[in-house]
Amino acid sequence: MLETKNFDQLDSPINKTTMDKNSAIYFIDEKKHKIIELYSEINKYTIAVDIFKQIRNYYEELIDLAIKYDLHLEYLYDYVIFLYQQNDYKRSLELSKILEEKFKNKSITNLTLYEIYNHIALTLFKLKKYKEAKKYYLKAIDLCQKDLNNNHNLRYILAVYYTNLGNLYAHIYRYNTSRFYHLKSIAILEEYVKKDSNKYNIFLALSYYNLGFLYIKKHKFKLAEKYLESVIKIRLKKYEGNNNLINNLYLVKSYNLICELYLKWKNDYGFKKYIKLSLNVSEIIAKINPEAYNYIFADTNLLYAKYIKKFNYEYAIGKYVIASEIYENLVKDNKIYINNLKNIYCNLIKLNKKIKDYDKSTIYKIKLHDLGVD
Repeated sequence: MLETKNFDQLDSPINKTTMDKNSAIYFIDEKKHKIIELYSEINKYTIAVDIFKQIRNYYEELIDLAIKYDLHLEYLYDYVIFLYQQNDYKRSLELSKILEEKFKNKSITNLTLYEIYNHIALTLFKLKKYKEAKKYYLKAIDLCQKDLNNNHNLRYILAVYYTNLGNLYAHIYRYNTSRFYHLKSIAILEEYVKKDSNKYNIFLALSYYNLGFLYIKKHKFKLAEKYLESVIKIRLKKYEGNNNLINNLYLVKSYNLICELYLKWKNDYGFKKYIKLSLNVSEIIAKINPEAYNYIFADTNLLYAKYIKKFNYEYAIGKYVIASEIYENLVKDNKIYINNLKNIYCNLIKLNKKIKDYDKSTIYKIKLHDLGVD
């Protein structure tokens, strides 16, 4: 058994309001060093939620001084990425807007404005603010294109921005425009992969994933399968058990999307093959950091429930219950998940009626009513 550490214990409080700039430099560097040390600890633990909390605590301690004295603002950018990965989109957006202002005031020299714009767009997209997100994506693309004259290697970054914008267009039903941007992205990235597949494959995987999603929307299932199988092939090459959290997260998302495809395509064999793989990896991810990644385990169980309820009501109920318990906790902190929970309760009401458990059905009706649904 691994030795555990108390990652909740914080350092002694320091009065940052009286700290001068030189002391602030030392303080910020010390905290960043501790953050790096904590990141190195994550892969040693099956459950790492306390480490993520401590990383957040250290970032929150250093950002006030970083903002006050315009010191190491690239650390603030690292933090907004961290918050995004932890699904705290509101805080990530709030700090990203501060970065945007700092850049306009020429306080940042080691970041580009298009990086900041792209991150703001990604965060707005997650918050379903599509009109604002589109504006920031277009700003990012425009600035990146202008910078290509100085650095032609930036084309792969531009390709990532194209597929991000294409994904947004798919969500607002502009399918032809979406396809145009995804194919534009893929054309660039496939050239890069020929030179260095290990470095650029993950970017190509993102474009393939988004195009696969689009083709599911358009009911072009054979094309969707082709691109999603390519994504999974790339992600599996980088799969390292529980040692590559972000890649494994995208691997589960790829498994789940191809399962969605097979549900629509009525391909039982394909669905069963990938749902088992997804349940296995999503459970590993959720255990590492339940607060951030329990939703992915919940969604995988929901996919299975959607499929199995045609054959086995009781088993499907069990899967919906697992998902409901996770989403009940998520809704406490973020109302963005409330529609997910409503849909789960509606399914539990129907399925419990099917097995004539009217008491349970009524309980979920009450829970649905408490969410504001009559």
